[in-house]
Amino acid sequence: MLKVLSATFVRSASIVLNYAILLLLSNRDGVEIYGYYSYYIAFIFTYSTVLKLGFDVLIMRESNEEVILDKIIPSFIMVSAPLLGLSFLVHFFFKLEWEILISSHAFAATLVLAELVRRKGGFLVYIIFTGVFFLLVQLMCFWWLDLMLMKLGILISYLLSLILLIAYLRFRQGVRISIGIKMIDRKTFQDAFHATVLGLSTSLNNQAAIFIFSLFASKEMVGIFSIAKRISNGAGLPVQILNVYNAPLFIKMRTGTEAFNTFIRKEMKDFFVYGFLGPLFFIPLVWLIPLVVEIPPELLSVFYTITVIFLLGTALNGLTGPTFTLIRIVGSLEKATKAQVFTYSILLVALLLQGYAGNLKILNINFAISSSFSISLALTALNLYYVHHLKKHHNITLLKSLPFLHKG
Repeated sequence: MLKVLSATFVRSASIVLNYAILLLLSNRDGVEIYGYYSYYIAFIFTYSTVLKLGFDVLIMRESNEEVILDKIIPSFIMVSAPLLGLSFLVHFFFKLEWEILISSHAFAATLVLAELVRRKGGFLVYIIFTGVFFLLVQLMCFWWLDLMLMKLGILISYLLSLILLIAYLRFRQGVRISIGIKMIDRKTFQDAFHATVLGLSTSLNNQAAIFIFSLFASKEMVGIFSIAKRISNGAGLPVQILNVYNAPLFIKMRTGTEAFNTFIRKEMKDFFVYGFLGPLFFIPLVWLIPLVVEIPPELLSVFYTITVIFLLGTALNGLTGPTFTLIRIVGSLEKATKAQVFTYSILLVALLLQGYAGNLKILNINFAISSSFSISLALTALNLYYVHHLKKHHNITLLKSLPFLHKG
């Protein structure tokens, strides 16, 4: 329990840092500037999902640590090198900011290597490196540096986080990161591909949605949309903590044992209280946000609407339990990939059609509302499918383990 409370405190720090950056940029430089920041972060999170190449999921699924150190990590390094050169070509031909591209590579490597820490039960350190430290550095940079150097501050934050993570692995856990000659087999590469597509489609529900939204709305509306999304993400904090904490336990227990089933029933009670009821509790508090964040009066109604929609989606996500975590560890990556590609392809088409239905680069309130509803609906549909998949193929009953449905 002490570890969970500590992780909750640290993860809460990331939420606080996100809000601190929001307040600093929006109140000092305007919501539009925060929209630019959200655009950069959305690109980094989306592009890094591709650059991970699914190797973080491979580390979660592999039970033999020697295979991870001798094959999976070296293979990740070998296939990542050409992608760095590709990013420089993207910078040269498409004029994308090189600071943001390099930040994406550093963050991708951090997410993969951090799985080594989490496997050993260091989920507290995992949270620090994947969601806290780089935000702290960004806040410090934005506080002291000129706004024109925002991209440089972002780059510094991700590079420093990666360097310190490698040092932690080497000197604290005795893990040497080296390039080996043993490569993973073809089947594992296929799993990595499916995991990449899985992660990329999942990112559409989070950062990529903001990136797509920014193509059709003003940066001011992007800022409003991002604030609403971050509030709902903050309400989902307990679920994030439960998933981070449970992943190593799921890896050890696997499925089919009475201990596993008992553990699932216990966890579903927590998911119901903290994952479902928690976000619902946040809804009345939404009306207090404009007291601390300067939101244009003409946009208050749309802000309230999309925030409530996102919070309801977060509540439904918490109600279905650790579906995504279980799928990545024990489920069929191929089937999950097909399901997510199908669902998020429909979502992508819907977002693009909704965007083109309005006028480009203007404040589009209807687009903001319809986008938030579409994103929440897609996530709920996927969660329900995964509940069915886990029940059918792994005999894991999630919804029936809820406190108001489970008997005995």
